[in-house]
Amino acid sequence: MSLSPIYSNQINEYWILVTGGFSVGKTEFIRSISEYDEWDMSDYPKELGKWLSPHGRIDLDDHTTLCLYQPPPSLRFSTIFDISTNQHITNWIGTIFITSNYIDAEFSLPEANNIIQSTLMVLNIPYLVAVNLWDTAPSISSAGGRNSLLTFEQVVEQLEVETNIPILPCVAKDKASVQQVVLALMDEIIKSAL
Repeated sequence: MSLSPIYSNQINEYWILVTGGFSVGKTEFIRSISEYDEWDMSDYPKELGKWLSPHGRIDLDDHTTLCLYQPPPSLRFSTIFDISTNQHITNWIGTIFITSNYIDAEFSLPEANNIIQSTLMVLNIPYLVAVNLWDTAPSISSAGGRNSLLTFEQVVEQLEVETNIPILPCVAKDKASVQQVVLALMDEIIKSAL
């Protein structure tokens, strides 16, 4: 796999897709590590704006930036297909699937497995799974229905991913925890490029 950067304002940008189910901590994950709140999309092809929410940037050096994107919730699956077929998007280098140890009526581990499998059918890039470990139920969780907090091990047992794919515990609101996930993905990207 070659890393072909997008050339924008003299910066080499490499893009990471952050995806997962509803209310698993994707936005918090990106905000925890991002060095910018927002950035100007005016230099990018116009169609990117309808597919992606530009949420995070990490400067690796003066000329290299990692961009972390998540698709808008209402377009999650069509977005991934559009990304995979768009000529302007040539430098996706990896995907982080976020799931959660909180299970309720709005989210289930079968949904997480479905998102992973659907994405992998169209994007052939390195990926890993991060399990956001809530210590209490998230405030956005549904009021009724069955819900529970699982252990990391219980979540891993129910995920349907290949045995060589990293599944890491994570606390989305903790920068150091998020950094470990991003570094692990970079390790996977480097391995795939060898």
